[in-house]
Amino acid sequence: MESTLPVTAHAPNPSGGRGRGRGRGGRRGRGRGVQTGEGPEHPPSGSSSRPPRAPKPPLTHFIALPIGHHARLRETMQTFANGLLASTPPIPGLDRTIIVPPRRLHFTLGVMSLDKEAPATAGGTPQRTLEAAKRVLDELKPKIAQVLGQEKLRVKLDSMDIMKPERRDPERANVMWIGPSPDGESARRLKTVADLIAKAFADAGLVVDEKRPLKARCF
Repeated sequence: MESTLPVTAHAPNPSGGRGRGRGRGGRRGRGRGVQTGEGPEHPPSGSSSRPPRAPKPPLTHFIALPIGHHARLRETMQTFANGLLASTPPIPGLDRTIIVPPRRLHFTLGVMSLDKEAPATAGGTPQRTLEAAKRVLDELKPKIAQVLGQEKLRVKLDSMDIMKPERRDPERANVMWIGPSPDGESARRLKTVADLIAKAFADAGLVVDEKRPLKARCF
């Protein structure tokens, strides 16, 4: 599979992608809302008071490396999905509404919480806007070209697994992903480019730190 690195910043589907990504054991509303972490105004006597948690910023956009524009990949993934749907007996919890269309396949490189308009800032605080994200992408183009040299980035999708399910119970799995074998050369090159992009957005103060390492997974 060959990619020409059309790295983009996307806004999530406003409708939330009805039913997508929810399989058996999926939690509706998971991740929605803001956790304030506020406890009782007066904690019980003898208990240690904890400072309230900072509210989590709402996620508005994500940085992605699209791969769904490859016709052969789309055909392969559609054939695979059709095979799963035609399984006898049917796979519990699986239906067409929760399968990502092949054209939307991508590697997620980071998530962002961007403002619709540029707020007034003081002390050189970076503005978290879509225009700021686009500027970072433009600045990255020559750096990515330097890393890749004269070669295009080719990624062999030869690994498949599920996201860690609730209570580590495979019966509760609701997301399956594909990607390159972690020890392969294509995975190494992909990680080099992905880390470069993620660091640039982090340095610009545009990505939300999820406290977890970047992994090459395609959904």
